This record gives sequence, C-alpha cells and structure tokens, in this order.
Amino acid sequence: MTIMVGHQAFPLAAAYTRLDLSDYEFLRRFLDATKANLFFARALIVVEGDGENLLLPALAEKLGRPLSRHGVSIVNVGHRGLFRYSRILQRKAGPAVGIPVALIPDRDIPPKEAKALVGARKTEDELDADAISARMKTLRRDVGDPVDAFIADCWTLEFDLALQPLLAESVYQAVLLAKSTSRRPEWRKRIVETASEQLQQWKDDGLSDLEIAVKIYDPVFNGNASKAQVAEELAAIIRARPETPAEMRDRLPPYLVRAIDFVTQPYEVGKPPFADVAEEDDLPELDPVAETL
Repeated sequence: MTIMVGHQAFPLAAAYTRLDLSDYEFLRRFLDATKANLFFARALIVVEGDGENLLLPALAEKLGRPLSRHGVSIVNVGHRGLFRYSRILQRKAGPAVGIPVALIPDRDIPPKEAKALVGARKTEDELDADAISARMKTLRRDVGDPVDAFIADCWTLEFDLALQPLLAESVYQAVLLAKSTSRRPEWRKRIVETASEQLQQWKDDGLSDLEIAVKIYDPVFNGNASKAQVAEELAAIIRARPETPAEMRDRLPPYLVRAIDFVTQPYEVGKPPFADVAEEDDLPELDPVAETL
C-alpha cells in the first residue's frame, strides 16, 4: 500500500516504515475493516477500549472541536497492539507523514485508595519509582513524528473522569444507569437523584476525591456495569451539560484535552504539540468527500 498525504506518496512497505516483520504479521491478522479508516483520516486517535471510542467524540464536541469536522478517526485496538498501529505512519527515513496520531493508553497503576478493590495487585504506593518510570517509558516508547502519547493521569479513563470533582456526579449517574435494565423515564430520573444524594453523603462523610472515585469506579472494575454502557450513558449526559467549551476544558482531565487539541489543530511536522493551539476559526474547512471519509 501507498498512502498519499499533501500531494506526497508514502509507501507502507517494510523498507520504509518503523514496523518490523512481526508487526506486519500482527496487522495482517487484526487490521480489519473497522480499523482501516486510519488510512483515510486527517488525524488519528488510537484507543484501547470501547469506553474511549464512545466517549471521545462527545468530549471533543463539548470542547468545540468535533472530530468529524476535523477529519479525525478513532481506531479502537482493544488492548491489542496499540503501538503496532502507531508505527504504521512512522518512517525510517525521509519526511514524516503529516497525519497526527494521538495514543491514549491507560496508566494502569491503581492509587493506594483502591487497594481493597484490586486485592493482590500492586498499587502506586507499593511500586518503587523505577517501576513506575519503566511503565511510563514503555507507554511513550514510540513517541515521535507524527505520534504522541497522552497517558491517563491516574488509572483508567473512567476512573480519571470520576476523579474530576465537577464531573464525578455525571460519571456516577452513568454507572448507575448502566447497571439498571429499566428504560422507564421515572425510574431513570430516580437513579439520577440517587446518584446526587449518595455523592453528597460521601462528601459529608469526609471522603476524599480519590476515595469517592474508587466507589464510583467499583461497579465498572468488578464488571457489574459494562464499560461500553457506562460510556454510552456518560456521552449522552455530557452532551446535555450546559458548559461552554472553555468551561468544559477546565473540567476534563488535562491529558484528554491535550490529545483532542493535538489531533484537531493544524499539524506541522517536527513542531512540538500544543505550542500554538489554533482557534476554531483558523482551522480549514473539510471538503465534502473528506468529511464523508
């Protein structure tokens, strides 16, 4: 295959990309039609699960940067070779491909407040600095034009959203709604009220933001609430929230804001990301064919 970007041809054979032979074998098995949209996008977000796949479009909309308007595709690799996909667009030599790629991996290091939840698994206070540094280095191992990694600040996407004080109630509502099988409006309204009451009780009991986030995340971690259903419910809740893009920018985990900025601003090869985030009016309009793709 050869990909055309900016009137320039980039062959994707082994002699040109940073993929090794095992990567090509892996991609022949797993690069199906649901992921092949990466070859037709102006920018990419590569994620590990359904939660990010369902939530990120809603978050981008609330930031005033809808992914479809900017030609951004999300590739959900489902914990299978996040970095193998990122290396498709990295070159061994010559000019870089002008398609920014944002990797959003989980940090996967539970905080000490989650010890009762994770059991024998080591929490952050039980890991030494070298182990944590090695984990972060692994997650950033393939950073370089046109790829950057935006790692969860604490644990996972859902947990990090629950950790934000001004988003915690919305996340808890989504978790409770995902656990319920009822679609009756009056029952769903009661679930929303219950979430608000319980959250206030936890605050009155003196629980920290981290301790509250652990309680919110508990049903997701234990499989009592589907991540996909939680994400679907939360996306709807977030779209209905009244914040302006500027206000939502202050409420979201910073790494998600940076990732969305990275793929929706004009990209210059070799330029540090976020140095000059473009205003919405400065961004080029997509032509109808590109927007359809």
